[in-house]
Amino acid sequence: MSVAQHERRVQLVQYCQAQLRVFAEMCFSRSYNCIRELEKIFSFDMLVAGMLDKNLPKTLRSTVILLCRRLYINRFPHIELQLPTLVRVWPEVPSVVDLHSCATLPQLRLVKGHPLFERSEAFLNLANSNKMHLVEDFISDHFVRLGSAQILKDEAMNIFTEYVLSMLQHLATLGFYGTLSEIQDVVGR
Repeated sequence: MSVAQHERRVQLVQYCQAQLRVFAEMCFSRSYNCIRELEKIFSFDMLVAGMLDKNLPKTLRSTVILLCRRLYINRFPHIELQLPTLVRVWPEVPSVVDLHSCATLPQLRLVKGHPLFERSEAFLNLANSNKMHLVEDFISDHFVRLGSAQILKDEAMNIFTEYVLSMLQHLATLGFYGTLSEIQDVVGR
């Protein structure tokens, strides 16, 4: 490949990245009019495939992560879980808590009769925290590949990792990590 061809490819990647960033900014703060239109163009599967495609430059994959987060993760019906700030009397606290139980930690669950079950979009109808398992696996694999180390000079990888961490934060606060095994998987235990 000649230098001119390489420069044209770099320019094309920068153009695509700028377009995706504009789309992501349009979805900022749960702008549902934009989300409704853009989800017709960018399916969840397409964005996950873009995140997983190691042939794409990390800068472009970072922007795909941002768009996926704003288009499919930080949106209705996903709401940030508020942890209770209750004070409990010591005798009322159970002496044994099963940390492997699905009910121990707060997580996303839609109850029967929820209005989303009447909608035709299969992605929105998924009623539990398992709907993001591909993204969770992608995040875990990313940290395994890092091997508990980052290289300061590798700016593209560091920015990519920042976007992955941001997605992890959103998934955790929206209740997609609701079991001890899911948390241990992401922290490498």
